[in-house]
Amino acid sequence: MEITEHEKNLLDLIAKYNFLDQCNQTGLIDRDTFDRLVFQMGSDNMERVQYYLKRLNEHHDDTREFLDKNKI
Repeated sequence: MEITEHEKNLLDLIAKYNFLDQCNQTGLIDRDTFDRLVFQMGSDNMERVQYYLKRLNEHHDDTREFLDKNKI
């Protein structure tokens, strides 16, 4: 299965957002810098990033729930 250019661009945006978020959470950048850099990514891009991050968190929750129910 080959990843399309659109998918690569979206994955790149998600990776950049995650990196900025980690830098913000660990204090490498302050909240104002984080907000400014995220704003520069554009609102359309951020809507897509937020959608896929939400889906990823849902997958994590589902997997955790599945594993908890099936512990031996």
